[in-house]
Amino acid sequence: MKSAQRYAFFFFASLLSCLLVTVGFEIWAWTSLRGKSLSYALSNSAGYMSVPAVAVFTYAPFLVVAWICASLARVSWSRALGLFAICIAIFAAMYYSAYMRSETYMLERAWTAASLAVGLIPLQTWPVLIIALVARLILGRKNVPAKT
Repeated sequence: MKSAQRYAFFFFASLLSCLLVTVGFEIWAWTSLRGKSLSYALSNSAGYMSVPAVAVFTYAPFLVVAWICASLARVSWSRALGLFAICIAIFAAMYYSAYMRSETYMLERAWTAASLAVGLIPLQTWPVLIIALVARLILGRKNVPAKT
């Protein structure tokens, strides 16, 4: 597969993952903790994504994972897809926890804590991104014969 196709595949997979994780867990938190209806949660979710700076800030970790995995796909598609799935699963767990905490804080009227619980998740992903980069370097070298 060509380089552009690899990067396009992971770019769109990361975009879809970002939307599913962020909007999905926001809707889940609204319906499970606040008791809002599904139609209300669907119509009022992801309003913050209309601000371009916030959308880019939220999407940035997903984009970095896409870049790392697309570069790994040059060596092995299965390793790249595995690394991508693991990173997205970790991000999903982080966002799930953050949205649940955020809604709990909202019910307690702790507005600042509620906004920071989700808003700082992109900054909290850097350890995952560093580990993913190291894993990419290791997985990219595995089974490659040494140069003599």
